[in-house]
Amino acid sequence: MRGIAPGPARASTEQKGSRAHIPALTFSRTAGRDRPSRRSRPIVVVRQAPRQALEGALQMLEDQAAMGRPHVDGPRDGRVRKDKARAAAPAGQKPRLGLPRKREVAGAAVLALLAYPIGDARADEYAAEYNWSDRTVEATDGNPGRRTRVRGPIRTQDDWAHAVTAVDFGATDITDAELHTAGNDAYGVYFSGAAGLSITGARITTRGDRAHGLGGFDQRGDDLPDWAYATGGELRMDSGTITLYGNRAHGLHVVGATGPIHLGAPMSQAHDTTPASAARPDAPVWIFGKGSHNTAIHVTANRNVTFNGVRTILNGPSSTGILATQNSTVTGKNLWLYSQGNDSAGLDVSGRSACAVKNGETRCDPASTTVRITRGFIHMQGANSPAVALQRARAHLSDVSLMTGPQTPYAVGNEAGRFRFEGKDTRATLKSYGTSLRAWADSPDESAVFSFKRAEVHSASNTLLEVVRLQGAAPQRPGQTYYTMLTLDDTLAEGDIHGMPQSRAHIQLANGSVWEGHTDIGGHVRIDGSSTWAMDGNSAIDAMAMADRATLRFVESHGRHDGAPRFHSLTVRDGLEGNGRFEMRTHLARGLADSLDIRGRAHGSYAVLITDHSLPGERAGARAVPIVRARQGDASFALENAGQAVDVLGHRYTLKKAETATGFVWSLETDDALPDAPADGGDPREQPGTGDTPGQADDGEDRGGSSDTTGAHTTPEDGETAHGDAPPDKAETEGKDGGDGATAIDAGGALAAALDKDGGDAAPAAQPSRAIRNALVNNGGIASASTLWTAAMRPVESRTRTLRATPMDALPAGKDTGIWIRGIDTRQHLHQADGEPYTESLWGYTLGADRAVDVTAGRWHLGVTASQVDAQRRFDDGKGRTSAALFGAYAVLRLDNGAYASVAASAGRYRNTVQARGSAFDDPATGRFHHVGAGIAIAAGHRLDLARGWFVEPHAGLSYFRAGPARYTLSDGTAVHDRGGHSLQSQAGVRAGRAIDLGNGDIATPYVRANWLREFANRGAIHADGASLGTDLSGNRFEIGLGAEAEVGRRHLLYADIEVGKGRHVSHSRAIVAGYRYRW
Repeated sequence: MRGIAPGPARASTEQKGSRAHIPALTFSRTAGRDRPSRRSRPIVVVRQAPRQALEGALQMLEDQAAMGRPHVDGPRDGRVRKDKARAAAPAGQKPRLGLPRKREVAGAAVLALLAYPIGDARADEYAAEYNWSDRTVEATDGNPGRRTRVRGPIRTQDDWAHAVTAVDFGATDITDAELHTAGNDAYGVYFSGAAGLSITGARITTRGDRAHGLGGFDQRGDDLPDWAYATGGELRMDSGTITLYGNRAHGLHVVGATGPIHLGAPMSQAHDTTPASAARPDAPVWIFGKGSHNTAIHVTANRNVTFNGVRTILNGPSSTGILATQNSTVTGKNLWLYSQGNDSAGLDVSGRSACAVKNGETRCDPASTTVRITRGFIHMQGANSPAVALQRARAHLSDVSLMTGPQTPYAVGNEAGRFRFEGKDTRATLKSYGTSLRAWADSPDESAVFSFKRAEVHSASNTLLEVVRLQGAAPQRPGQTYYTMLTLDDTLAEGDIHGMPQSRAHIQLANGSVWEGHTDIGGHVRIDGSSTWAMDGNSAIDAMAMADRATLRFVESHGRHDGAPRFHSLTVRDGLEGNGRFEMRTHLARGLADSLDIRGRAHGSYAVLITDHSLPGERAGARAVPIVRARQGDASFALENAGQAVDVLGHRYTLKKAETATGFVWSLETDDALPDAPADGGDPREQPGTGDTPGQADDGEDRGGSSDTTGAHTTPEDGETAHGDAPPDKAETEGKDGGDGATAIDAGGALAAALDKDGGDAAPAAQPSRAIRNALVNNGGIASASTLWTAAMRPVESRTRTLRATPMDALPAGKDTGIWIRGIDTRQHLHQADGEPYTESLWGYTLGADRAVDVTAGRWHLGVTASQVDAQRRFDDGKGRTSAALFGAYAVLRLDNGAYASVAASAGRYRNTVQARGSAFDDPATGRFHHVGAGIAIAAGHRLDLARGWFVEPHAGLSYFRAGPARYTLSDGTAVHDRGGHSLQSQAGVRAGRAIDLGNGDIATPYVRANWLREFANRGAIHADGASLGTDLSGNRFEIGLGAEAEVGRRHLLYADIEVGKGRHVSHSRAIVAGYRYRW
């Protein structure tokens, strides 16, 4: 072994109490003659006629006994016994064997005869064969051309005593062998990437803890032999069983790069053309786990593991079928995995490359850890035992069935990874008692991705996907959004989609997919390819696109199949586009209906199919029942019913469009007079099942309340008549109030008036779309102006630092006069509570002039400035720009003792442009506005001059900025009132450096500095179409920087400074100031 311990870690004899490894008894055939191997003692392999073999075996064992009986304690004990035997024997004679030794010799000889390979045509192909042994068999010796065979049985008892080791160069066949280890860390086969192993029909059993069936060499270092780095070997286990009784033992354990490793039939062989199931457990390789924390296949940092036909049964808790980590790749076919232990996992796949969803597009690193399985069955019966757990990795399952038990909360868990599940030869199925899919949210920049094709997904809890916060994740910040992507292609999926309020699930249905469920965290929903969303409860989504015979069908709540229907509403926050079909339900006798509320723009053409649930004998209801509302757009909706009308109780209803002050409303209306009709379908308190506030999912059974969507009412409570008739006295009263029978909801203008009436809940003010909200907040007056003003003050601040550093005796006061220019380049990242994160780039310059004035206590420096600064902001659904021209003044007082104080102020006009884009807009919504802003900053500190030009300068300061209000209107008609705001910021820091005299009047002053800043009140208010938005950049920030000043002669000064900062709401990756000053 060249000094390398064969276990998972090096261990000396003194550390373990016994040898680190115990050599097996071997027999070598070299150069045509038989001799014992120097590395171990031989077990006789008979290759002569039986009689000669018996005589030879007896003679050889007699010689062995004379040399000393082998002992498991190692060759040192053997030498001691040999010396004792020679000392006890008469001179010139061999030691005599006692009766027990003779019996042992005879037994060994008989065993050798029984092991004689009668008629073995391949016997001469092997350099050695290893039969029965109670010690480790070292099957390879470093000769790449040497091939051996192990037939066993091999049984070891001690810790670290593997049955077979094959770590050096060479090859070995393990054929129909029984390998058994009893100690801890004792593997059935210990191998490396240098050896070639072929295992057929082996029965491997380990009973110790961490005793793997097939364990790869996993030591790393600089002093290892050549074979430790080799990858030219190969391990193939064509058939056999691996049984693990100990804890934390693995069937296959691979760490690091090796040659190809394969279990089962060749990959090109279709071992089983149908998906595995509990009824078809046949397989060439079986792995049994009977302890706790067992793993069938464990692969770390290796991309060469494959299998075809593996069956695994795990009985203990905390077990794992396949564990892949650190950019490993495992590819397999025909996996049958059954686990009944609690807290286990079928596939546990973790990597380092996270997926992300941006602008509806998915990005995943292909180099991440990947597990691909074709055809299989994973059945997890224990509690808290998901079928798949992903962490920044990829899993691709094809023709695989997944099933989890009743006490498991989810079947597939995913943290920023990609899960792909498809059926090719048949439809893949996923069945769970709990949630089918769970997405863990850790960072807004990472997303879980789920993709299904030709699959069926069923959940007993009727939950398809839930987005939950990852335990231990960074605290959520207002305005952050956590995205998840779900794609269904030719797939049937059942269950709701819900999660934390700051999450969004993008959903895509294609190629005839059907999703039955509802959601309150819908992002962008796309339905095409004859797909259908069967919405069974109130839902809210950001935007929806429909194409190619897409259908949105309003259906009864899950599990409710009797009684009057409960109606639902769909709220689309941003916009609707495309073409498709809406299948909606009504109860026109009572003025009830499903509803679609589009709070942005609606484009495209749509068919509406109405199914009415009015019963014979009911009296006619409202004259007009709204079903669709849109804030803006040119969408068209047309009835698909026969004759483009709905005939109910002798009345014909058609779909008519009306314009209101808040948008457009499509209603089912009849021109017939309806006497004695209930005005509003009954008492609003008698309308359960319409859901909570818009956008919140409702199962329609447990929660009541009214929706803000007009017409989305529900059935009467118990106590009313079966047909929903109003009490006689109420009908008479309504008939009188109605005059000639007109109801409160009437056709044409009466409907518009009802919808616009103050205080009514029929048509609440539409809120701005998410894209517009982000654009208004990120480009708000205080948010944009305060960062611009702070950047414009950096050159002034750097100039005051230079003035404080100039010795007062260098020039008389009247001579210390000059002009200067300094440029700025800043890139910063901002995140506000009500907006999306965005990046801002600022650039510009400042011109200044100052003059020194001596006073009794020191010297004043008085100056004026003029600045031009521009900023550009970019974010997912918009951008903005601000330009400002500022004028200001500053003053610095330097005292003789080194103390100083400064004040600087500037004011100017800020010009802003705003742009929002999204699916709700044909063209981007743009706007322009301007406002004024002014600010002042004061600072004080003390410069401490040290020896040899060194100095330290602590300082503190306070600044205040105020942005004025502005009113403007976006191109889409959104009226905006930006009320401005104010900023109050304190800071404290220190600067340290050294003034270096370069001669000839030249002085260089390099320095480093650090600042801590606290923003107390960078807040503002924005009102847009009745919605109140807020800007907030308050919080702490830490900045570090370095720079240098260089005085060249008496008239010229060069300056450069660079800074980085990190804060809660504002961080900058660079802030550069560079400039020049001329003095006369």
